[in-house]
Amino acid sequence: MPTDRRLIYAAAFIRALGIGLLGVLFAINLSVQGLHAAQIGLLVAVGLAGAASGTFFVSFWADRLGRRNSLLLLSGCAVAGAIGLALFQNFSWLAAACFIGMVNAMGRERGALFTLEQTILPETTVTSDRTKALAWYNVLLDAGQAIGSLLGSLPFLLTRWADLSEASAHRASFSL
Repeated sequence: MPTDRRLIYAAAFIRALGIGLLGVLFAINLSVQGLHAAQIGLLVAVGLAGAASGTFFVSFWADRLGRRNSLLLLSGCAVAGAIGLALFQNFSWLAAACFIGMVNAMGRERGALFTLEQTILPETTVTSDRTKALAWYNVLLDAGQAIGSLLGSLPFLLTRWADLSEASAHRASFSL
């Protein structure tokens, strides 16, 4: 298997793991921090707007910038958003982190990286193996999201086993 395909598979799995975890913990963690339902809903919307903006970027500029550079840029934005969510408690900073990080708190990967990876994968294989390459990609996404969702039980486990407060357990899990 070509190295590029392995890297895409690994990145997709790890990202899906985080998205699955985020789908379970996003609203709970923000509620524990003291945000209201309307604020949490707005952060979900801002994150999805960021994801839509990222997909718009991919549609028109990824080939000009280069697909590898676009992947790196979008991955950097996602990492910056995740760090922001882990560190900030101020609503405005959280909104910025959600937009820049293209945070998808819906628990399913359908953002700019997903779109770009699906355009790159067919180029990593021969025509007769394209369906298999895309099928494995989707299997890894679904497995990552399922495992990430299971990791949503970490706050409960940390409060029981590590004797952490609920807020500390959520922050540690969310930081993951």
